[in-house]
Amino acid sequence: MNLFNKISVLKNINKLNFKVKKSFGQNFLVDHNICKKIVSSIPEKFNDIVIEIGPGFGNLTYILAKKFKKVLSIELDKKLYSFVSKEMSDFQNIKFINQDALKLNINEIILPNFNSSSNTVLCANLPYCITTPVLTKFLKSDLINYITVMVQKEAAERIIAPLGTRNCGAISYFARYYSNPKFNFYVSKNCFFPIPKVDSAVISFEKIKTQDCENEEILFKIIKVAFEKRRKNILNSISSGLKLEKKFISKILKKFNLDKNMRAENLKLEDFINISKLINSYFQKSM
Repeated sequence: MNLFNKISVLKNINKLNFKVKKSFGQNFLVDHNICKKIVSSIPEKFNDIVIEIGPGFGNLTYILAKKFKKVLSIELDKKLYSFVSKEMSDFQNIKFINQDALKLNINEIILPNFNSSSNTVLCANLPYCITTPVLTKFLKSDLINYITVMVQKEAAERIIAPLGTRNCGAISYFARYYSNPKFNFYVSKNCFFPIPKVDSAVISFEKIKTQDCENEEILFKIIKVAFEKRRKNILNSISSGLKLEKKFISKILKKFNLDKNMRAENLKLEDFINISKLINSYFQKSM
């Protein structure tokens, strides 16, 4: 297989009578050096199995296949799936799956190929519209050990923003609950075809769960409502978001010496965990 540049990608688009779908976030990475740099950013100890989302014309897939024992590549677009499957049919360690990455069962695609003790990596060039749901799905999975993704620059900066800063959001807390996120490098929009409107960045997550919570669903619901109305103080955002009395939430905040006028970004992850414990107890008693 020859790696594709902008000209060859355009030729294949015309040959296949293929229409680039904005709804799928189809901006194909055509800079081979960036492909190599992405794979090089994955620690050497992770070389068993990699799940790739959106192989496109296979440029990144090709480099991944040189490093990993097994590549499971998920492509939603039927035309691209047919093309890349045929183009890379000589590779015995690549399995292409025509499916929506958000709907697939991670256990069902990993365990038949490798056992639960294998080091498993997620590597993807993620469209903005599915960045948060994909990271949410794969960070929560016990079978995923490491994640390296390329996302829009603004999304990357929010995800890896230090907690307690104005740029952090709910996804920042989610990422740090399940992992140690880090910035790798920026990628110019000119490395893609078609050229998107914004630059991108490659970020990684090593799965290290440092804290535990009795009810993670409630924890992240609290964080979500707190940041949905981040201009409100935490008393108002949490009470209105969860439809709980202000008096009750005020008691919880007072118990942990938290000022009710603080904003969501002023709280530590541990603060949200403490709040969630008492709210979880309340919900269990009221059942």
